[in-house]
Formats: sequence, structure tokens, C-alpha cells
Amino acid sequence: AKDAAACSNQDGALVLLGLMAEYLAELDPLQAEVKARKRRGKSKAQHSVSIEELISRYVRPAMTSQAAFLRLRGAWCLGRFAHHAPKLGRPGVAGGATCDCVRMLGDKELPVRVVAASCLEDLLSREDQEVHAAVGLQLAPAMEQLLVTLADVQSEDVASALQRLVQNF
Repeated sequence: AKDAAACSNQDGALVLLGLMAEYLAELDPLQAEVKARKRRGKSKAQHSVSIEELISRYVRPAMTSQAAFLRLRGAWCLGRFAHHAPKLGRPGVAGGATCDCVRMLGDKELPVRVVAASCLEDLLSREDQEVHAAVGLQLAPAMEQLLVTLADVQSEDVASALQRLVQNF
């Protein structure tokens, strides 16, 4: 996404994905498997969507964009999926996305760091071993970046992420 119109369109698409995360999770057959184990019922969805594919094709690339607002939107969108989808995909997807999120805690733009902290909290609240392993590998830098960000801006989101990190590790 190099020009302003393409960036704007990508931002709009990510907003829609994030706002529809709960509905899209219901259409993902992988999520239906998780819920079927809990409810012994069949999914009534006629259409299917892959949360894993959405994250891999749209969300994670946005998180590495040159445009700060797209990095911010990618982290926000990942946080929405982490909050609403029981599974983010096959093994490796949640861990890779978590590594991206932890890396974003050191972003040069403060708003991106704050949203990345909120996303990290959503990921950690999943109690997913893959997420915890990915954060555990980068625990010291993640903690340091959260503390630096908290010193830069007294944000409840950053404080909550830091508290979640301390509780989990």
C-alpha cells in the first residue's frame, strides 16, 4: 500500500475486519470445531471464513507497514480477533502474530506502542500456550518497552497490559 488512497482503503478494510471480528469468528469452521466441543451442536453458517487467512493476508502485513496508522490498525485488528476467536489458526499463527505484537511495543510512534500493548493484553488473556511461549522468549524486552511507554504516557491500556504480563509471568 504505497499511495494515500490505497493506504486509506486498507485502513478501512482493517476497521471493518476488526468491527466484524465476532461475526467472522462464527463463520470460521475452525472456531466451530472449538465451540462444537463445548456445545455438541453443528454450525449453522452457510459461508465460511478463515480467521487464520485474514490474519496472514491482511492483518500481519499491516503490522509491518511503513505507514504508522496501518501498523496501529493492524495491531488493533489482531487484538479484536484475539478477543473474539477461540483459535487464531493452526499452530504457529498465534505465536507469530504475538511476536509481531511484542516487536511493535518498541515502535517509534507512541500511538502504535499503546495499541500494541492493548493487543498484547488481549493475546495474553487467551491463556494460549503458544502466545505465552512467544512472549516468554521476549519477556525482558517486552517488559522494558511497556515500562518505557508507560513513562511516556500514563495510559490505562499500557498499565493493564503490564499488569497482565506480570500476572502471567
